[in-house]
Amino acid sequence: MKDLLVIHYSRTGTARTVAETLAHLGEGHIGQVLDERPRIGFAGDVRCVVDQLMHRAPAVRYSGPNPNRFRHIVLVAPVWMRRLASPMTSFLRGNRLPEVKIACVTVMAREGGFTAMQELSDLLPSPLSADLVLLQQQVMNGEAMPRLARFIDEFLADDVVAAQRQTELSPNAA
Repeated sequence: MKDLLVIHYSRTGTARTVAETLAHLGEGHIGQVLDERPRIGFAGDVRCVVDQLMHRAPAVRYSGPNPNRFRHIVLVAPVWMRRLASPMTSFLRGNRLPEVKIACVTVMAREGGFTAMQELSDLLPSPLSADLVLLQQQVMNGEAMPRLARFIDEFLADDVVAAQRQTELSPNAA
């Protein structure tokens, strides 16, 4: 296993599919943000809408490895009503992530992925190292898989390149 943690929130399973794919490709671990009160059926749909419109912070809990043990974290979050899904917002406001290399993938139905990415970025202790916006349809029909593979390879490979570059540029290396 590599030094990678993929944290996701998923109501419908699409973001979970992305997270599981990234963790598998990057040989990493998975953490999950869960609603304290499940969002099942029509009542769950209504809660999603109301939470987004009212900018509410629903109660959530985290299930997974301690993020402080990892140097690479990828956050995977859905977009609801052109904004970051409120459970992921609650998680990020309530849990300060370590200042490590962090990337993000947002999954949207049609639009709002870049707005959600900015919202997420504003809640982090350090700037995003990488980001990717996907359409839900691309995930469901498999189109996103090559992009996900390239994304995780580049995210994890940057450290190898940076370490080589530091050695090559170091005056002590000569």
